[in-house]
Amino acid sequence: MITRNLKGKMNKGYFESEAIGSSDLGSAIVSGEPLSLNLDNLTVPIMPSAAMETGKQFEDLVEQAYGGIPTFTDKYFMSSLEKIPETTKKGLKGIYEILDGDDIIKDAEDGFVYTAGGKLSKTYESRHICLKEIEKHGFLKRPVSMTDQAKLKIMMKRFKNYPLQIAGVTKKMDIWLSGFEVEFQREFFWKHESGEECRAKFDILLYYDDTDGNKCVVALDMKVTGNYPAFMRNWRDKYIWQTVHYLHGLKAYCRENDFRAYPLMPYPVQESSEPHTTHCLTLDIEEIESLQELYFEAVEAIWKWKQDGKKIKGFMDQQTVNRWGKQV
Repeated sequence: MITRNLKGKMNKGYFESEAIGSSDLGSAIVSGEPLSLNLDNLTVPIMPSAAMETGKQFEDLVEQAYGGIPTFTDKYFMSSLEKIPETTKKGLKGIYEILDGDDIIKDAEDGFVYTAGGKLSKTYESRHICLKEIEKHGFLKRPVSMTDQAKLKIMMKRFKNYPLQIAGVTKKMDIWLSGFEVEFQREFFWKHESGEECRAKFDILLYYDDTDGNKCVVALDMKVTGNYPAFMRNWRDKYIWQTVHYLHGLKAYCRENDFRAYPLMPYPVQESSEPHTTHCLTLDIEEIESLQELYFEAVEAIWKWKQDGKKIKGFMDQQTVNRWGKQV
């Protein structure tokens, strides 16, 4: 296992940057051909959830296994609970909302629920156990339920054994990530061809030499889903745009570092629900080319909206659609 540490990693303020990211495209693009945007969507915050937490746990576990740093053990602890409790009680922050907040200690202390008599409510017993475990770990680590602990082991086994093809060569994922140079969570900024500032955070950059001895780089983006049909809807609505955006970023990154960019972007998709099947999708090269014009339009529109103060429009233009709801 060889890891890289090149210029550009760990830029400060990545998520606070106004540079255009793939999440901007995925949220704003309602449909293509013709392009339809709802820029108001970019003002809606993404709330933390158990599904998102499982995805991040898996990514950190993969990075720890192949990146040589304790990204998982430094961030998580093994909880005694079968499941991390969630809440729908109004005014009561969820566990992940507390952990992602600006004042974890205060929010955790305020997170206990009491009866009218001043005793801890037995209805929220699991929640109280979880908060006490978080306190025991200095409010510095996140809980992994017993159910998720078992689930992550199976997911990792499936992922490691997946037969991944890159540049016509098929190897187990474990061989690719342990036998080649890899880099995780690379943050990169670049200027779009028409001047807009853009950003990408590559889950995995894998470096290999082609038959002519050129140093090549392939970007992989890991996805975790508990509902594969729902993931495929996101693929059509969001991830095709992420592919185009990230490949532009990869080309800029390779120009800056004198590498060659692999023209495709594999997405290893790991199911978190039984039977924990592993998939891998790669957008066809002709599809990538067909999306370029719409992508350029979207980047220009989003950048202009950001520069003009992110004003909420409040409505979508009237559309004429066919029987399937597609704009004509």
